[in-house]
Amino acid sequence: MTVWSIRLTMPFPRKRCTLVKNIELSGKNTSPPDSPAGLRERAEQKSKGKGRKSTKFMPDMTTGSMLENLHELQVHQIELAMQNENLRKTQLELELSRARYFDLYDRAPVGYFTLLENDRFQDANVLAKEILGLGPDEYSGCSITRFIRKDELDRWYLRSRQLFKSGEIQNFDIGMRTSAGIPFYGHLSMSMTAAGEAEPACRVVLVDVTARRELEAALALEKKLLETTLGSIGDGVISTDRNGNVVFLNRVAESLTGWLQEDARGKPIREVFHIINEFSRTVSDGFVEQILKSGKVHPLPPHTILISRKGQEYPIEDCAAPIVRENGEIVGVVLGFRDFSDKKQKQDEIKFLSYHDQLTGLYNRRFFEEELRRIDTVRNLPLTIAMGDVNGLKLINDSFGHAVGDEMLRKVADAIRKGCRDDEIVARLGGDEFVIILPKTDLAMAEKIIRRIRGYATRSKVASIDISISFGLDTKTREEEDIQEVFKRTENHMYRQKLSESSSIRSKTIDLIMNTLFEKNNREMLHSKRVGKLSADIAAGMNLNEDEVNQIRIAGMMHDIGKIGIDENILNKPMKLNTLEWKEIERHSEIGYRILSSVNEFSEIADFILENHEKWNGKGYPKGLKHGEISLQARIIAIADAFDAMTGTRTYGRPVSLTDAVLEIKRCSGTQFDPEVARVFVEKILGVVW
Repeated sequence: MTVWSIRLTMPFPRKRCTLVKNIELSGKNTSPPDSPAGLRERAEQKSKGKGRKSTKFMPDMTTGSMLENLHELQVHQIELAMQNENLRKTQLELELSRARYFDLYDRAPVGYFTLLENDRFQDANVLAKEILGLGPDEYSGCSITRFIRKDELDRWYLRSRQLFKSGEIQNFDIGMRTSAGIPFYGHLSMSMTAAGEAEPACRVVLVDVTARRELEAALALEKKLLETTLGSIGDGVISTDRNGNVVFLNRVAESLTGWLQEDARGKPIREVFHIINEFSRTVSDGFVEQILKSGKVHPLPPHTILISRKGQEYPIEDCAAPIVRENGEIVGVVLGFRDFSDKKQKQDEIKFLSYHDQLTGLYNRRFFEEELRRIDTVRNLPLTIAMGDVNGLKLINDSFGHAVGDEMLRKVADAIRKGCRDDEIVARLGGDEFVIILPKTDLAMAEKIIRRIRGYATRSKVASIDISISFGLDTKTREEEDIQEVFKRTENHMYRQKLSESSSIRSKTIDLIMNTLFEKNNREMLHSKRVGKLSADIAAGMNLNEDEVNQIRIAGMMHDIGKIGIDENILNKPMKLNTLEWKEIERHSEIGYRILSSVNEFSEIADFILENHEKWNGKGYPKGLKHGEISLQARIIAIADAFDAMTGTRTYGRPVSLTDAVLEIKRCSGTQFDPEVARVFVEKILGVVW
């Protein structure tokens, strides 16, 4: 480097000049003629003269040329001064930049260090030393592997080799520890130094990410807990992102939709959660978009059916809600839904029961009344109402039990249902009454339908009992007619028909009851016939007329008709009955009364049957009547029944002799038996002296 320092003194306008030069040379330079160094060389040559060694100015140098040279030197002196100033400023800036660099390096908010290929430190900034727990100069010659956890060393070597081999930047988290052995997680970003360095090295940025990793672990645990919770609940859960694409499905949602989470993730919600309206079968979509726009909870549309990936259909219910961040931003939607099948089935059952008769499955009175108002229009004229009543149902219930009566009602309902057309309303009003609404049906067509129903009914039997139904009909033909008046006329026609039909049916049923009782127990048949004959003999002995004798014979035969409603195991028990069993046996007189009182020709006999177990002293059953409160026929039947029970074949014990039986009747005369009836029986019927 050559540094020139020139001072010029020009005492203008005097024609003399003094040139002082102070030259410091280091090295030999040949400078371009127009450069400052070239100008200096030219000025020096002129001042010495060509080929002269004298330092004095030549006498032949003219003043003009002298001035020209001096001016030239003056200009270059100014230029050099300016360059020197620029050089000084540049040097200062470089020093400041270097200071700033080292300040930034040392004060950087991340750890920064340089490693040689042998994993040893070349340098490290302040934060890197603090993170690693090193003193100011402690890092020198130290290996980074000292700070890598043992279980992470293989991963470190793999990453390090990849960097030095490929030069690709390596970014990764790794388990580390400080010089004091305190564990932490570090994030390393490793890159190669610039080419041309004396030894290959890598620059490493180190960030302590322990807090982040702990937060990530906590979030992962929370997410796992949330997923476990969502996975274990009984409802299906699906969440979407802000675009309506699936993010998450729990196990229930997977089961109902038929989509696995890995298959469904990222797909549009309408593809995975395919729902339609139960009745219109139209696709119900767009509600997720509505929630994303409105930010409000949105219930699923009513009557929603979910169609799974395999085509299975599930009625579902519940709602969807937006997923909102703290700042109010909507980032997705969560759907909660459940399989509504069981609940819907129960609702349908409740709805069915609210409009249907539980026993027969036909419509009930409530539905009938609503439908009658709905159908009562001009377009349905002529409108016919048919009403039916099951004959002898009460008698069947009392005789054979309600199970047989219920079966009778079901058979009647089947016959009516089969005989009617699809658009006709069939209902059970209650008890033994049924009604049919026949729109656009005149009386002739209605009678044809009733005949068809009777045909189906006659082909069915319940416990050997024929099914008999009495029907009434009436038709509305004009708009101004009151449909309720038509219904009343129908009911009246039905009751008139029932009066003419039911009596014979009940009589047949009585015969069937007696035959059924006798078929169940042959002993009861023989006992009833003997009691009937003895009762008639006593009545004749007491000078009753022929009609009364015949009546009491029938009553005697039927006195145990109520046993048709008693358990056969009790009736045929081979040993004495206990208290509860006797209470059950005592019911037979009331059952017999109910059976016979339902038939006009047997209604008077029914009272005799009810009282035949009353006692003269008032300690009998069921009413506790005494003396003359008890009908004569009942008192006669009581003695005949007791005598045959003592002398006839019994389920327990041996029959007693005639003598013993007479003694027992005498003993009980005045307490259990009417004394006069007892005397007539012993003397006139048995021929024994009283």
